[in-house]
Amino acid sequence: MKYVLFALIGYVMGSIPFSFIVPLVRGVNITKVGSGNVGGTNVLRSMGGYAGAVAMILDGLKAFIPVIIARAVFGVSLAEGMMIGFFAAVGHSYSIFLKFRGGKAVACTVGTLSGTLPWYVAVFFG
Repeated sequence: MKYVLFALIGYVMGSIPFSFIVPLVRGVNITKVGSGNVGGTNVLRSMGGYAGAVAMILDGLKAFIPVIIARAVFGVSLAEGMMIGFFAAVGHSYSIFLKFRGGKAVACTVGTLSGTLPWYVAVFFG
């Protein structure tokens, strides 16, 4: 039962479409510009560095925060933390709020790695 709960929490958090919301606040439907992909890279290319950075950071945080809370507060294992992050990435790619469309989950993956294996992120960016 706890694994179902972890999967559900990860999926729902990942489904929050920050890369859709950030441009929408500025009056742009990101699905109609650039590649049409609901992801941070399309926001970056279509709307500039500031909006792209905000979208990417928020997309990463939606995986990072549940993983960190689960690991620090509830003491879940590394594998369980990765499972939460995996389902956050699935939620990002197939968001319930966007009719199961979404981005490629790169920022979610970085957020998951930041919460589970922080040293790995340095290798990733290196």
